Amino acid sequence: EQSYDLVKHELPDYHFGMQFRKDSLNKSIGTLVELLWRKPQNREINLDDWDILVDPIDPGCFRHLAVFTEIRDHLLQQVKSCVVIHGGPGMGKTTIAAKVFHDKSVLARFGKRRFFVRCDGIRAAAALRQRLALKLGVQLTPQNLAVSLEAGPVLLILDGVSDVFDAEVVKVEEFILWLLDRSNNSLTLVVTAQLAHPPAGIEWTLKRRPTALKPPADVEVFRHFAPEGFEAPDKEI
Repeated sequence: EQSYDLVKHELPDYHFGMQFRKDSLNKSIGTLVELLWRKPQNREINLDDWDILVDPIDPGCFRHLAVFTEIRDHLLQQVKSCVVIHGGPGMGKTTIAAKVFHDKSVLARFGKRRFFVRCDGIRAAAALRQRLALKLGVQLTPQNLAVSLEAGPVLLILDGVSDVFDAEVVKVEEFILWLLDRSNNSLTLVVTAQLAHPPAGIEWTLKRRPTALKPPADVEVFRHFAPEGFEAPDKEI
C-alpha cells in the first residue's frame, strides 16, 4: 500500500490499468522502482504500459497440468525452443504461460532473464518491438535488442499476440524469426494467441491448443473457488 501511494504521489498523471492485489503488489516492487527511476532521469514513460510491465500472478488452482508439464519440460530440454499456445478465449493460454514463467525449474535455469510481455491490443509490428524493448529496459534499436538476447539463456513470453498477427502477420513472423536468429540459440520463446491455427511462417518446435475442461476436472476447479461450506452434488455443478 505504501508503494502504491508513493507511485501515485510521484506520478500523479499515471494511469493504473490494473486493480492491485496485495500479493501481486509485492511482485511489482521492482517495476515501481523502475518507474520512479525513469522520472528523474527524464526518460520517457509510456503511461499505458503499466500492465505489461508487471509480471503475471502465479496461478493457484491450475487446470491444465498435463499441457503445462509438457511445455515446461520441452523448454528445459530444448536448446532452442519456439512454442505456441493457441486456441479460443478462456481456454487457459495465459494461465499456462504464467505457470511456466513462475515454475521453480524454469526459474533455476533462466533466473532474472525471464520476460513476460503482454501484447493485448497491439496491432502493429513496430508497436510490438517497442513493447519488447520497454520490457527489456533498453532503447529500441536492433543492436540493443540483439545484445539483450545474446547475453545468455533467456525466456521470452509474448502473451496475447492475436491482434498483431491478424493485422501484420508477415511482419510479425519476420520479427520473431529475426529474434530467434539474432539470439544465437540463447532464446527460448513462448507465444500465446487466440487463433485456431498458428502462423505457418514460423517453425514452431511445439504447438499446443488447450481445450475446455471435462468432468471431473471442471467440478474440481469449481469446488476450489466455491465459498467455504458450499455443498452441492456434482451433477448440479
